[in-house]
Amino acid sequence: VVGRSLIVGRPLATMLIQKNCTVTIVHSKTKDPMYECKASEIIIAAAGVPNLITKEWVKKDACLIDVGINKVNGKIIGDANFKDVCKIASYIT
Repeated sequence: VVGRSLIVGRPLATMLIQKNCTVTIVHSKTKDPMYECKASEIIIAAAGVPNLITKEWVKKDACLIDVGINKVNGKIIGDANFKDVCKIASYIT
C-alpha cells in the first residue's frame, strides 16, 4: 500500500491484514519506496501524488490498483502514470 493516510492507506492495510494478506506500507519516509513496490505482486497506490508510480516501480505482471485522485490542469489523474505502467502490469485500474 503506497500511502499511510487515516482515510485510505491505514484502513486499507488493516482490512488486507484481516484477510491474512502480508502488507507493506510505503510512505514519504520509506527509504526506498521503489524497491518495496518492485518486490510486490499487488500495489495499491493511495499517496495523493500525481503520476508517482511509474513502470520502474512495478514488477512485470504485477497488479496495480490506483485509488489516488488528483486534479492537475483541470483533469483528474491517479497516483500512477497509467500510459507508462500499463505496458508492464498485468492488471491496472
